[in-house]
Amino acid sequence: MLVKGIIDYIVNSDGIQGMVDAPVEESKEAIGGTGDTLTGIVSALSASGMHIKNAAILGAKINRMAGLYANPTPATQVMEIIEHIPQALKTCMTENP
Repeated sequence: MLVKGIIDYIVNSDGIQGMVDAPVEESKEAIGGTGDTLTGIVSALSASGMHIKNAAILGAKINRMAGLYANPTPATQVMEIIEHIPQALKTCMTENP
């Protein structure tokens, strides 16, 4: 399970398996649809063959990075974040090959 919040927690029946807390873009949390973007990213990574724990951790990082790149305000729409997913994916994959 991936619990999205100020800190994203990746948990299973054994407890916390990972945490993602950066980058922080607090205004992104109030934008409707960011949980859906996170679900889509993790699903795509998992479907590509990545272990679910790794997909959840990397997906949380990508989602946060896309939010950072979007430079959101209270008026930001989720599509403005989605547009930055490719750039965020590239950044996160470069940092975590």
